[in-house]
Amino acid sequence: MPLTVRQLAARADLGLRVVAGEAGLDRAISWVHSSEVGDPTPWLEAGALLLTTAAGHRAPGELADLTRRLVAIDAAGIGLAVGVAFDEVPAELREAADAASICVLEVPYETPFVAISQAVAGRIAEERQATLQRALRAHHLLTRAALEQGAVRGVPSVLARTLGGWAAIIGGDGRPLSVSPAAATAEVEARVPEVRRAPGVRSLALSEPSGQLVGQALGVRGAEHGHLVVYRDHALEGPEQAVVAAAASLVTYELEHARTAAAHASRVDEPILHELLRDGLDAGAAARHVRSWGLDPDDLIVMAVLPESGDDGLLDRVRAALGAARAVATTDARRRVLVLASDADTACAALADAALPGWVGVGAPATAGALAPSRRQAEEAAHIGSQEDRRMARIEDFDGVSLLLAPGGDVGAGVLVRRLLHPLLRVEQDRGIPLTESLRVFLDHNGSWGEASAALGVHRHTLRARMDTVERVLGRSLDSSYLRLELSLALRAHSLATDAG
Repeated sequence: MPLTVRQLAARADLGLRVVAGEAGLDRAISWVHSSEVGDPTPWLEAGALLLTTAAGHRAPGELADLTRRLVAIDAAGIGLAVGVAFDEVPAELREAADAASICVLEVPYETPFVAISQAVAGRIAEERQATLQRALRAHHLLTRAALEQGAVRGVPSVLARTLGGWAAIIGGDGRPLSVSPAAATAEVEARVPEVRRAPGVRSLALSEPSGQLVGQALGVRGAEHGHLVVYRDHALEGPEQAVVAAAASLVTYELEHARTAAAHASRVDEPILHELLRDGLDAGAAARHVRSWGLDPDDLIVMAVLPESGDDGLLDRVRAALGAARAVATTDARRRVLVLASDADTACAALADAALPGWVGVGAPATAGALAPSRRQAEEAAHIGSQEDRRMARIEDFDGVSLLLAPGGDVGAGVLVRRLLHPLLRVEQDRGIPLTESLRVFLDHNGSWGEASAALGVHRHTLRARMDTVERVLGRSLDSSYLRLELSLALRAHSLATDAG
């Protein structure tokens, strides 16, 4: 942060005393200038601290006039040396400074102006060094974030953390794609019109009393993808401006790569992709096609997007959302969008962030030549998600269904017991409530409250309370037929294991 008048006045070694204009104590000092001319303002800049003995301002009204001139150029303040022309700061200057909220420092005779200049220069040098160090660290963090999270998602977070304030990426349509911190989203949306007001402008810097807004256009000239925007409560220094420009280059590269990838994906031979998803090709041919699309044949996952309604543009929206993710997409005869991707985490995060008008299902990892099970799992997970209103559902979240759909049935029933029954058994042990037995009877009687409570010999309100506990522990509703299926399988597997023991 720049040195303020308050901080300079607090330096005990200088012996400065605030005598007027305390409302201006937090003004930033850009430099120090000493002068005895009648009007020094032509040689001053905003933020300058004027040091003077006021020897040339003895006539009535001259000090008040000087004060008004300094306020007009947004000077930081006035340092008046006493014991030369005046024994104390004149009342005229104090009154004018109080009225204009510009600070007046009394400089004792023993303090040379050069000592004040050196103090300010030293602090400015420290600030510039610190700014340079932050900029170098920011460059490193930006590169790492772009590699680990993707530039669109990671860059704003790094900029907000290292520069202060907030940072955002605004798409070409004016929609914020990424904002950090998230609490600044409303402010970013309010800024969109002024950012987009000058099409074709590659950079902008808007200085305001409350701070500075800096923006960089994204994309190559003639193919802009939006803007990278940074705002904070004080101006960005040169090295920090360079950080923003470098960040914009990283985001531009990612967006351009995404555009190229999307264009490439749109040229994928869709009949071949459909054959791959049905396991209609041998493993060698499947691997060759997958590699030609930039995917890893040994690291694949299938995702299915079930449309909320008849959305003919869903495929384009999915491809746009995938962006730079290593993925290709197509539609099937039932208008679902099928995605084949490497690096499942990146693809899932991209679709989760896109708020698509539909439900996304994610199958188990697979390899080229053996994609059909993952496709069936993805389709089933999307269907379950639509029933339970889960916008993204992984087949691993539904162990019973995963067991039924897994190739060769190699998903062990023990997984069901560990994930579904063990949490209930722990609560049962802690509270002494027979949750699992009550659940078994409830399921055996097809969810009939009256029949199940009678079989257990408890009031139906007691049974309802127990089933409410089951739902809280599992985080899912017993209204789901899929959950009931999983629980029935888990209870049966647990019973068999207990009997065998």
